[in-house]
Amino acid sequence: MGQTMLQVLLILSLILVSSPPHGNSGNYDLIIVRQDESWDSLVARIYADREGVPILSTSTEEIDPTRLRELMQYSKALTSEGRKGKVLIIGGERAISPRVEEELREMGFEVNRISALDRYHTAADVARKLWGPQETVVITNGDDIGYALIAQRWALELESPILLAREEELPEATENVLKYYIKPRKVVLVGKFSKEVISSIKGLGIKVETKKVGERIPPREMEEERRFSMEFFRKIVYPSSLVISFLLGAFVYKHHYRIREVLKPKIRIPMLVLTSDERRIVEEIIRSGGEIKQEEISQRTGFSRSKVSRIISELEERGVITRERVGKTYILRLARELVEG
Repeated sequence: MGQTMLQVLLILSLILVSSPPHGNSGNYDLIIVRQDESWDSLVARIYADREGVPILSTSTEEIDPTRLRELMQYSKALTSEGRKGKVLIIGGERAISPRVEEELREMGFEVNRISALDRYHTAADVARKLWGPQETVVITNGDDIGYALIAQRWALELESPILLAREEELPEATENVLKYYIKPRKVVLVGKFSKEVISSIKGLGIKVETKKVGERIPPREMEEERRFSMEFFRKIVYPSSLVISFLLGAFVYKHHYRIREVLKPKIRIPMLVLTSDERRIVEEIIRSGGEIKQEEISQRTGFSRSKVSRIISELEERGVITRERVGKTYILRLARELVEG
């Protein structure tokens, strides 16, 4: 009886520790979007960044042979971890055909799809199914792709989903997901919107902030968020972690090998899926202790700056590395555990 209770407590503690505070994560290993569909890619990238999931862009009718090889190796790597890879397709069958979906299933992936009537409904469905309730939501103009990158930047800063609206209208799908599912306290508007759209959002009891091009989060606002986070950690997280640590320690003492298997890293990527040039860049990051300035890559590999930028963009898109702006340069870091094979 005592051992059973301990196991139950451990499971609950693992859920508390590992579950993100954002809602339903889906536990996907890969997200696929059509390579020329900017709106699907926009809403997918924010979620993928939060969850640390790679994104693969492909054509509508088939997967490029090089990408196929990557996917096959990725599926094998996940299988070696004792689980079946889960893929999420964002977009309807006109964006990603059933043929592509079938290819993924044949490689051993479990495939799910989020698609809807149009980009507004798709963005709303992604927010509803993958995010859950949020403090803040970014809304951008779905008729003007020119604001997409600015909206993406704000969403990444705020760790919030992106919804779409028209300049003169708040679509029903967007309004419903705000009202019944996301229930934010604040909406950040990026782009041009009429007074009617702003009034519709405020009518839901939501605070509205309009952001200008190049505007950043005010330092005071960031400081308030930091103080709240530290207070939350001191009063709630830290005391809870002591109890959880005790329970985990007791359980690990009896079930060391089983726990070690459960807590192994979920995603490992074989070096084999990288091209020779990609591998050289990744190896330089590893030699530098896991992070390196982007300009140092050219010096060490002899690659041109344009070639380095292109390869790094592809690695970043696939979730292999992350890139952080620091001053006038970028710091590159590995986002995945890479293994030989």
